[in-house]
Amino acid sequence: MQKHAYLIMAHGSWKILEKLLRLLDSERHDIFLHIDKKVTDAPDVSRWVSRSGLFLLEPRDVVWADYSQTQCEFRLLEAAMRKGDYSYYHLLSGVDMPVKPVGDIYRFFEESGKNFLGFHQYYGAVSKKSERVKYYHPLVQLHCFRRHKSLKGLDRVGEYAQRLLRVDRLKKTGWKVRDGYNWFSIRGDFGACVLENEPKLEKMFRKTIASDEMAFHTVCINTDYYDTIYDDTNVQKGCLRAIDWQRGLPYVWGSAPGKVDSDFEELMSSEYMFARKFDENHMEIVDRIYDALKNKD
Repeated sequence: MQKHAYLIMAHGSWKILEKLLRLLDSERHDIFLHIDKKVTDAPDVSRWVSRSGLFLLEPRDVVWADYSQTQCEFRLLEAAMRKGDYSYYHLLSGVDMPVKPVGDIYRFFEESGKNFLGFHQYYGAVSKKSERVKYYHPLVQLHCFRRHKSLKGLDRVGEYAQRLLRVDRLKKTGWKVRDGYNWFSIRGDFGACVLENEPKLEKMFRKTIASDEMAFHTVCINTDYYDTIYDDTNVQKGCLRAIDWQRGLPYVWGSAPGKVDSDFEELMSSEYMFARKFDENHMEIVDRIYDALKNKD
């Protein structure tokens, strides 16, 4: 029996992470966990896992939307590929939950044989996010970039200046750029292809905003692996993750008044395997999912 590797990026929300790890705990899985270097109150997570192999990566300082986030994903994937020959590699955050029994998830992916990436659709138009890769965004590596409108304003001025100067960092790459959800479930051969192209990806995406939402998709679209995608027409179905950007940024499941029951039913009856995101201030839906799945295989 080939195992699956779960690659998890966490920076807090320990109550949710505990439920996630306990549900994933299985002889069919190994878990590779990165906890952000800025975290100072991390618990002993090993007590939540007894059947899976659990491997903690050296903490890195991950900055929102910076290339460091993409690098963290690469390091998780690399660590798992060094450890074993897994048939699937699933990237999750520490505030995600499965919404199907882990045995059903395992069997579904094993029978599918596809790669699961969620691609945004633009129907002929070029994604603004992809377009911005042509220009350098050095301020994104600052921790305070996300919170300060002045820095974002300076970034837009810098992009405008580069546009006038006809800067195009993609001109010589010969690659198209695509984007979508960064959370994925991929086969080992595609994972190896991504890591082989890491030097090229770093040149393309360092000092770029939200490179984690483009790196894997860009490799896929420029190689034969695009033919292995499960669904390239619907971003959620493509990665089998329930992520709602219509009601939030994204919507926190179970957070709307009186919506716990309907959100729970929506998730558990959906076609998706995982869902994000959840919040410790709204644990009722997390607990309900956990109780519904904890004894199922």
